[in-house]
Amino acid sequence: EKGVHGLTLAEAGERAGYSRGLAGHYFRSKDELLAAMAEAIHDEFTQQRRERLRGTAGLARLMATIDASFARPSVGMVKMRAYIAVLMGAAHKPALAGAVATFNRDSATEFGRLIASAMEAGEIRPDIDARTQALILSAALRGIMAQWVLDPAGVDLARIRTEFMGLVSRSLAQPPS
Repeated sequence: EKGVHGLTLAEAGERAGYSRGLAGHYFRSKDELLAAMAEAIHDEFTQQRRERLRGTAGLARLMATIDASFARPSVGMVKMRAYIAVLMGAAHKPALAGAVATFNRDSATEFGRLIASAMEAGEIRPDIDARTQALILSAALRGIMAQWVLDPAGVDLARIRTEFMGLVSRSLAQPPS
């Protein structure tokens, strides 16, 4: 409601239904609270993604992971706004930068593993640099979600999902023999 800069620990405790001092008892700073909140949301995204990946392998698993990223709005706009606010706030708040860098590394590492696995299965072109593609995918998905959070009426997430998944599939997939 007030953004990262307007939030106070006292208000956070009160809005959560606890005492004004409880947030300050558990977190030394507002940035520590924000990092913990973003981590909880990130963990929720990760759990949802894992549930969607059961029974998939190779390129299908990579595509299911991307598809799951587009399902993130199911956690709710408030959580998505909070998560994006922390991601954006990390550029100006060194205390958040470490947490966001960890999220970025985790995301890119997971995409890299999925790409490498699909390459080993012969489903992705062998000339692909898995790490570079993983960073591109992670950054693109975060950017898309940020645009959607900032302008939900102006960003057709369903259409972008379809186009993005097609783009990724066409750019990475092994051409038919």
